[in-house]
Amino acid sequence: MRWIVSISCVAGALLFIAASMLMNWSFWSGQGTDEKSGQTLGAVSIGVDIFKDTLPLIIGWALRERHRFGALVGIVFMSGCLVFSFASAIGFAATSRGTVTASHEASASHLASLKSEEQNLQARAAKLNAPRPASLIEEAITKAKQDRRWDSSKQCSDPTVEPSRVFCRDIGDLRIELAASAEADRIATRLKAVQIECNQLTIAGAGQDKDIQAGFFARITGQGIDSIQNALGLLLALMVEFGAAFGLFLALLPFQQRGDRDARKSPTTLLPLRQAHGSTIKRLPGPTKFVRTADGRLMIE
Repeated sequence: MRWIVSISCVAGALLFIAASMLMNWSFWSGQGTDEKSGQTLGAVSIGVDIFKDTLPLIIGWALRERHRFGALVGIVFMSGCLVFSFASAIGFAATSRGTVTASHEASASHLASLKSEEQNLQARAAKLNAPRPASLIEEAITKAKQDRRWDSSKQCSDPTVEPSRVFCRDIGDLRIELAASAEADRIATRLKAVQIECNQLTIAGAGQDKDIQAGFFARITGQGIDSIQNALGLLLALMVEFGAAFGLFLALLPFQQRGDRDARKSPTTLLPLRQAHGSTIKRLPGPTKFVRTADGRLMIE
């Protein structure tokens, strides 16, 4: 059971270490003025992370071996590595959450624009008063052109008498209705596309909080979304960096405790006492007792 727990903790610690290295590299590689300087900063961050992850074990060994100066140097260096990695993790978390928030804000802005366009299209469609289908209007125009007044007015280009002028006005009304019908068709097509896109954005989360997780905690705590975002970023950085720094140390701790306990339980081997002339004195069973003589010397009883 001890092996299973320890191996599981080691796996978790390695995941934390990998996540910490990735966060540090991603943040610092983007801070350089060019690609080369960015890669250099990323390499430095990886080196710092390696020391941060292994120094707890080294410090523990130094304390066990009573290398006080080595332990002191390790603690100082470990503190610097922790601060560096923690700042990197906060920068990574803030950048990532800021990117997600900006994306949500852009989606919300686009959704609001589509909603406004939808209302405008609906208003324009209402003003057209639902004209007849274009096919019916075209049939009516074709039928009207069979009237003799169409030819006498030179296809309504020169209506000279009142009956021809009335006929041409009717033809003009039909053409206006045909144009209105075509416009209504365009509005209906665009309105349908806008409504589909609005539904897709709504399903994707647009129009909700710019940060859904932070918004949930903001509502139940009464705090602002920005404050909740900062707290969540801080929590993420703490968990990752603490797990990466001390995960291996904690995972190996059960075996260190077992070794110490076994050492305490192991019997002490008593070496035989030798007299001044080299002959061996056999130890008697039972505890050894010391007594002080009259002249102040200690003797074994």
